[in-house]
Formats: sequence, structure tokens, C-alpha cells
Amino acid sequence: MSRHFSRAWPPFSPDITPCDFWLWGFLKDNIYRKRPASLPDLKDSIRHHFLDIPADSLRATVENMVLRLEHIVEHEGGHIEQL
Repeated sequence: MSRHFSRAWPPFSPDITPCDFWLWGFLKDNIYRKRPASLPDLKDSIRHHFLDIPADSLRATVENMVLRLEHIVEHEGGHIEQL
């Protein structure tokens, strides 16, 4: 990737994005409380729980992402302990 760009590819940091540090766990916890019986049931459950995410949960998740990004900047992109 870097041969086409002047900057190096950023380090792999899967815990920065809200999908990785919050959303997938939230959906799994809620969806598998009642085991979907079929693929269509699973898809419906994902849609239902995704659309039902409370606004305050989204707000808190974005605030947490900002804190994570601030820690990364403070450590100049280096390793940070789990937040």
C-alpha cells in the first residue's frame, strides 16, 4: 500500500472503531439471548437490535472513541493499554 502513497500504512488498531470495541459485542449479547431459528430470523434480529440502539449508548460510544484517539495521539501512535 505505501508504494502508492507518501505515508506508511497505519498500525493495525482494531479497538479504535466503535464497531470493534462495542457494536459487535452489543449485537451478539442481544441477538443470542433468544437463539434465532433460521438465517432470516437472524437477519431480522440484527436489524431490530441495530435500529433499537439507544441514542445515549451511541453518544457514550462516540465519546469513548474520542478518548481512545486522544490516547493514541498522546502515545504518538504507539501501544496503549486496553481502555
